[in-house]
Amino acid sequence: MFIRKLKTKTGTYLVKVHNMWKDGKVIQKHICVIGKEINGKKVLYGQIQDSKITDISIAGNVLILKEIANQLELQKILDSHTDEHGKWILALVLAHCTTPTSINKMKNWCKKYGAHDLINLHSDECKKDRFYGALDYLDEKTMLRIEKELFESIREIVMKENDSFFYDITNVYFCGSRCRIAKSGYNPNKLGLPQIHIGLAITREFGFPIFHQVFEGNIQDARSIDQVLRTLKDFGIKKCTLIWDRGITSKKSIFKAKKLGFEVIVGLPLRGKLKDKAIRIRKNIHNIDNRVRLSTQILYSKGFLSNVYGHGGKLVICSNEKEKNMLKEIRYDEIEEALCRQKRKLKIKDCIKKFLNGSSINKETLAKAESTDGLYALFSTNSSLTDKEIVKIYFEKDKIEKAFKCLKGMIGMRPVRHWLSDRVKAHVFICYLSYALLALLEWKLKTANIEMSASSSLELLENLYRVKIMDPKTGNMFLKHSVMSKEQEKIFKAVNKSLVKNIV
Repeated sequence: MFIRKLKTKTGTYLVKVHNMWKDGKVIQKHICVIGKEINGKKVLYGQIQDSKITDISIAGNVLILKEIANQLELQKILDSHTDEHGKWILALVLAHCTTPTSINKMKNWCKKYGAHDLINLHSDECKKDRFYGALDYLDEKTMLRIEKELFESIREIVMKENDSFFYDITNVYFCGSRCRIAKSGYNPNKLGLPQIHIGLAITREFGFPIFHQVFEGNIQDARSIDQVLRTLKDFGIKKCTLIWDRGITSKKSIFKAKKLGFEVIVGLPLRGKLKDKAIRIRKNIHNIDNRVRLSTQILYSKGFLSNVYGHGGKLVICSNEKEKNMLKEIRYDEIEEALCRQKRKLKIKDCIKKFLNGSSINKETLAKAESTDGLYALFSTNSSLTDKEIVKIYFEKDKIEKAFKCLKGMIGMRPVRHWLSDRVKAHVFICYLSYALLALLEWKLKTANIEMSASSSLELLENLYRVKIMDPKTGNMFLKHSVMSKEQEKIFKAVNKSLVKNIV
């Protein structure tokens, strides 16, 4: 049985026929008309009352993300660097944006979200070996090339040169001990678990990702900057301002950035003479002339032309009184709790022991700790910036903290379900690509004046379904979508207006 075209005076029809033997000849018997060809396009027939639903899948959120990926030409970029294995990698990326899952459960994800229709990934191809095989194409050089092409795609869509970049490092813990690059090192939580460090560079404007790096867990933050600077140079970025916090700042990091022609705005560690100077300045800083209002906090700042690590620029001392008072009250609560626990001969926190002399409070040590609460020292190699500009630019770095929160939370970077080093790095890269899609989606929402985060919009689209319907008479298969709400329609139009026309 097959389909043939039948031209008549009223048009060209699509007819289901099959060959049969009659009187020693092969003749074609017409079974039924299944559609019509209009202007070169096939229009299929079907009766809704006789049709049967053959499949239902969640469509809205993945359809939006796939459109974002199409605009970035992500699958094309992936295919060109992974020997046409892009669709398996893209499926993993989309899964991390919607319902992070293990590779062992990707077949269920593909069925639930209709991967066959969206990325041409058939059910018999959704085998874990295929996904692992695709990951194995992602070595460090390949990932860097993909990141570079992806960033160029983002720049073409946004149509804006970014001249300021945030850089920071976070860590991801491992419960096992088999991963070669997971090593014990410093972390804010002071956990003894093996870890890896992940460095991330994003644009100051909208937080678009530029590239990422994966380091062994015992590397110092300041040492990671060498690789970052080399990558920026490889990406063809010649002039920009780099913003990072005091954990990364060192004499070498500033020297190397300046040598490559970059300006920096950095936090400085408060110690020695700088600490004493900052404490003195703070006493007379709180007046309306020095007030800087940020989106979620108010600071007071005072700047001076200064030489730091042999580089001229502007040193800015700033104070956050709200943070100072909050830290003081938290510390007082912990000290009082420690005194009570001490009476009951219970263990107390190591970080609180220094504030106690037996059953009394060491007020001298307490005063030293309070003297730097909410106090910051910033340095800009560009002395033409005002004090307020430096403070505002530096404290916008919460964008990168939000990026890390998104990677570890919504995108599901943790737990890492791999132990081979290359696959661990590939997993981090998949999460990085997911963040790139979400960052561009958020930009499109803001551009369309939709006050909604990317995660909220995807959650809203979760209840838009795709339904497959088959007409038993003609055998034709139809794709229909559930009715969109006004809010869902706004999201689709923000990403691509033509998408709305294709959903009926």
